[in-house]
Amino acid sequence: MSTVVIAGCGGSSGSDSGSTDGATPPDVVAKGDDALKFDQARYAATAGSVEIELVNSGSQPHSLLIEKVSGFKKLSVSGKGDIDRGTATLEPGTYTIYCDVVGHRGAGMEAKLIIS
Repeated sequence: MSTVVIAGCGGSSGSDSGSTDGATPPDVVAKGDDALKFDQARYAATAGSVEIELVNSGSQPHSLLIEKVSGFKKLSVSGKGDIDRGTATLEPGTYTIYCDVVGHRGAGMEAKLIIS
């Protein structure tokens, strides 16, 4: 497994586990901030079961969705320091992750997730 971090925009928790006990590190960690950007333009992970963590490093709510992946539950964080986790089964390819909070994606809150 590989680790990718993603931080973002959102509301209530919609992750598969919601667990942040640190027992195993996530494959991807994304961070979202008040500039309406993820901390990286590209994330990478290995195909299969990919655990994704969304961390809010700002004060605005953020979410994280994977475009065209219906089996992944939306991750949501509402305040600074909030964390949400979810797992998706992904085949090799390039995916787009984005925040669906109104206006955030349009402001540029999206990134590529490259699965090899």
